[in-house]
Amino acid sequence: MQFKLGEKKDCGIIVKSVTGEDFQIDSAVYEYIGYDSGNVLGSGTAEVDPITKQVWVLLEPSVAGRLVFTMEITLLTANRYPETIIGEAVVRM
Repeated sequence: MQFKLGEKKDCGIIVKSVTGEDFQIDSAVYEYIGYDSGNVLGSGTAEVDPITKQVWVLLEPSVAGRLVFTMEITLLTANRYPETIIGEAVVRM
Protein backbone atom coordinates (compact mmCIF):
# COMPACT_ATOMS: atom_id res chain seq x y z
CA MET A 1 0.00 0.00 0.00
CA GLN A 2 1.33 3.45 -0.82
CA PHE A 3 0.79 6.73 1.00
CA LYS A 4 1.53 10.30 0.06
CA LEU A 5 3.33 12.01 2.93
CA GLY A 6 0.70 13.39 5.33
CA GLU A 7 -2.09 11.28 3.80
CA LYS A 8 -4.38 9.38 6.19
CA LYS A 9 -5.87 5.94 5.51
CA ASP A 10 -8.09 3.68 7.60
CA CYS A 11 -6.27 0.35 7.62
CA GLY A 12 -7.63 -2.76 9.20
CA ILE A 13 -7.83 -6.47 9.64
CA ILE A 14 -10.93 -8.59 9.20
CA VAL A 15 -10.49 -11.44 11.68
CA LYS A 16 -12.03 -14.81 10.78
CA SER A 17 -12.16 -18.38 12.04
CA VAL A 18 -11.63 -20.82 9.19
CA THR A 19 -13.56 -23.50 11.11
CA GLY A 20 -16.53 -21.24 11.84
CA GLU A 21 -15.94 -21.49 15.59
CA ASP A 22 -17.18 -18.37 17.40
CA PHE A 23 -14.74 -16.03 19.13
CA GLN A 24 -14.70 -12.48 20.49
CA ILE A 25 -11.96 -9.86 20.20
CA ASP A 26 -10.92 -8.27 23.49
CA SER A 27 -8.48 -5.63 22.29
CA ALA A 28 -5.95 -4.74 19.62
CA VAL A 29 -2.84 -2.58 19.44
CA TYR A 30 -0.79 -1.46 16.47
CA GLU A 31 2.71 -0.24 15.73
CA TYR A 32 4.52 0.92 12.66
CA ILE A 33 8.28 1.16 12.38
CA GLY A 34 10.80 2.39 9.84
CA TYR A 35 11.79 -0.56 7.63
CA ASP A 36 15.48 0.38 7.55
CA SER A 37 15.87 2.21 10.88
CA GLY A 38 13.72 0.01 13.12
CA ASN A 39 12.48 3.16 14.90
CA VAL A 40 8.89 3.15 16.18
CA LEU A 41 7.06 5.88 14.24
CA GLY A 42 3.57 5.34 15.62
CA SER A 43 1.66 3.07 17.96
CA GLY A 44 -1.58 2.92 19.89
CA THR A 45 -4.88 1.18 20.47
CA ALA A 46 -6.90 0.02 17.48
CA GLU A 47 -10.69 0.38 17.12
CA VAL A 48 -12.44 -3.00 17.50
CA ASP A 49 -15.88 -3.70 16.00
CA PRO A 50 -17.13 -6.71 18.03
CA ILE A 51 -20.03 -7.46 15.66
CA THR A 52 -18.12 -7.63 12.36
CA LYS A 53 -14.83 -8.71 14.00
CA GLN A 54 -12.96 -5.94 12.21
CA VAL A 55 -10.05 -4.03 13.74
CA TRP A 56 -9.24 -0.53 12.40
CA VAL A 57 -6.54 2.08 12.82
CA LEU A 58 -6.08 5.46 11.11
CA LEU A 59 -2.52 5.57 9.78
CA GLU A 60 -0.79 8.84 8.90
CA PRO A 61 2.93 8.29 8.25
CA SER A 62 4.98 11.41 8.98
CA VAL A 63 8.25 10.37 7.31
CA ALA A 64 9.08 9.17 3.81
CA GLY A 65 10.33 5.63 3.25
CA ARG A 66 9.21 2.07 3.76
CA LEU A 67 7.31 1.18 6.93
CA VAL A 68 6.40 -2.08 8.62
CA PHE A 69 2.90 -2.14 10.13
CA THR A 70 2.02 -4.73 12.79
CA MET A 71 -1.16 -5.34 14.74
CA GLU A 72 -1.59 -7.60 17.77
CA ILE A 73 -5.11 -8.81 18.47
CA THR A 74 -6.11 -10.34 21.82
CA LEU A 75 -9.08 -12.71 21.87
CA LEU A 76 -11.56 -12.49 24.75
CA THR A 77 -12.98 -15.98 24.37
CA ALA A 78 -10.70 -18.95 24.09
CA ASN A 79 -10.67 -20.66 20.74
CA ARG A 80 -9.83 -24.35 20.99
CA TYR A 81 -7.77 -24.06 17.81
CA PRO A 82 -6.08 -20.63 17.76
CA GLU A 83 -4.24 -21.51 14.55
CA THR A 84 -7.61 -21.36 12.77
CA ILE A 85 -7.94 -17.60 13.37
CA ILE A 86 -6.78 -15.66 10.31
CA GLY A 87 -6.69 -12.00 9.33
CA GLU A 88 -7.35 -10.29 6.01
CA ALA A 89 -5.86 -6.82 5.53
CA VAL A 90 -8.17 -4.11 4.16
CA VAL A 91 -8.07 -0.35 3.54
CA ARG A 92 -11.14 1.92 3.75
CA MET A 93 -10.98 4.58 1.07
